Amino acid sequence: MTNEPVDSGPAIDPTETFDETESITVPILLYHHVSDTIDSQYNVRPARFAEQMKWLYDRGYSTVTIADVASAIRYGTELPARPVVLTFDDGYLDVYQNAYPILQQYGFVATFYIIANTVDAAGSLNTRKLQKLLASGWEIGSHSMTHADLTTDSDWENEIINARLVLEEKLDTEIRTFAYPYGKANDALKTYTLNAGYSAAVGLGSIMEHNHNTLFFLHRKEIKSWYELDFFEEFMPWTD
Repeated sequence: MTNEPVDSGPAIDPTETFDETESITVPILLYHHVSDTIDSQYNVRPARFAEQMKWLYDRGYSTVTIADVASAIRYGTELPARPVVLTFDDGYLDVYQNAYPILQQYGFVATFYIIANTVDAAGSLNTRKLQKLLASGWEIGSHSMTHADLTTDSDWENEIINARLVLEEKLDTEIRTFAYPYGKANDALKTYTLNAGYSAAVGLGSIMEHNHNTLFFLHRKEIKSWYELDFFEEFMPWTD
């Protein structure tokens, strides 16, 4: 295939720039596993995750979704005074088992980026559990069909468009935002994702100020296994 943008109706012109004084401040955090049994830098143990969520709650943070951030940037939709986005990548079952109950305690929600071809597979979430998260206020986003590196030779139509269609059919909900596999994207990929009909897309990085110019590469700070609360004290914008 040729990775040409598709016509999906009106969209923000990717060549247009906007006044960055219109930026909004929202820290976006990225998690993968939340488990007591996985030895990986991408795993946060449930007890530590619970400490982190309590830290946020005690300091008045309110969770919003990536779709909420996109709406605030595009249309000026109001966000709470201290917004934070919690995102999880890939669709691991332990997020549902361990992170979800902790978030429920604080009335928190998250955005869960799902690899479309893993739904209902062993070790990943099934359709019923994903629908339960949706009913609890979570956002489900697309993390591609197979988690291929989309900056190399890959089938963008399948990874970006078909993945969305698969998730929408399984979950009976609109999939509005996209997470680039490995947090990597070039300008052509951003344009294709925009024209595929997504309202925003996320990558990796530490910037917390977001605007129209960054809508298709919103920075997310990856939370590693060794991060303790001093990281939150140093990184988060509101600490009192």
